[in-house]
Amino acid sequence: MQKDGHCCACRVWIVGVAIAIAILQQAWSQHYGKFPVVDPVLEEARLSECKPENYTSLEFLLDNGFILYKGFVSEKERQVMLNFVSSIPLPTRYLCGASDTQPHECMLWEEKMMEMWPKTLHKLYQNFRIWRKKGIMRKLKLDRWGKMRAKGSEFIAINGWPWPWSLFKGQWEFVMGTTMFGIPRAISQFKSFLTQSLNLPIHSGFHDWHTDGPSPDGGRYHKMFIMVDKDTRNGTMRGHTNLMLIPRKNFYKFQRRMDVNAMTMGPLRSRLYSHVGTIHRYHGLDQLACTIAMDPGDALFFMEDVWHRTQDMKTDRFSLIMDIQ
Repeated sequence: MQKDGHCCACRVWIVGVAIAIAILQQAWSQHYGKFPVVDPVLEEARLSECKPENYTSLEFLLDNGFILYKGFVSEKERQVMLNFVSSIPLPTRYLCGASDTQPHECMLWEEKMMEMWPKTLHKLYQNFRIWRKKGIMRKLKLDRWGKMRAKGSEFIAINGWPWPWSLFKGQWEFVMGTTMFGIPRAISQFKSFLTQSLNLPIHSGFHDWHTDGPSPDGGRYHKMFIMVDKDTRNGTMRGHTNLMLIPRKNFYKFQRRMDVNAMTMGPLRSRLYSHVGTIHRYHGLDQLACTIAMDPGDALFFMEDVWHRTQDMKTDRFSLIMDIQ
């Protein structure tokens, strides 16, 4: 009888805990932790700019700061890139592109790139000459820090885990920054340590919304992003693990509106974001973002002040990103 009484009490306790969790989840999702409301004005602005036919035009580059080149890298030189990054031993290769623990094995300077994939660099510099003749360099002040060159580069690995294992990784790297006593960076470094120690891709390679940092030579770097390899799963994953970018025109036009929209989020979510380094307008950025579907060999140039992030981590990916200044 005493045993039955204990079992009954356990059941009541479990049911009570389940009800409490359900109530807390409801309170979090509906009030304290709710996301900002979807702003139809931001959505309309996104639809007006984010059209695949726009991405390859110089007019779009002038207005919005980025341009897509389909099939920019020849198959021969793309294979050279892939062979190079594939030769980096594991687990070091998993950490290519890790902002806080970037291995030097994943980095190359202009001289080495010119030796390994000269046609790609010559093609890039030819585009720069065309931009100069058309006045694009002057209008966008692209070369205000000097004649534009690919000064360096780094390979970036996205280590996608299939569901349900994907539930155990990646979420802590959706935050970049050093607030809250550097906790986001410490977590990233700890995942890098686990990757090295366990020889497993614990570090996912995700990068949240950011603009790229200053050059050690002064000024800031523009970027040339090349899709080297992506597990397309017979083409079904082409729409995943790309880059998301914010058109410059929309970003500067709707900065204030994004901040106002952020005020509609729950109070606890707002406080959490203020402590872990995520700026409030991130959800506004998501609403304005263009997702650029890229195939291996495609290249994407974007200016130093263009906000961008990794789309998702649903498949493995190797990319090369050049520092242009």
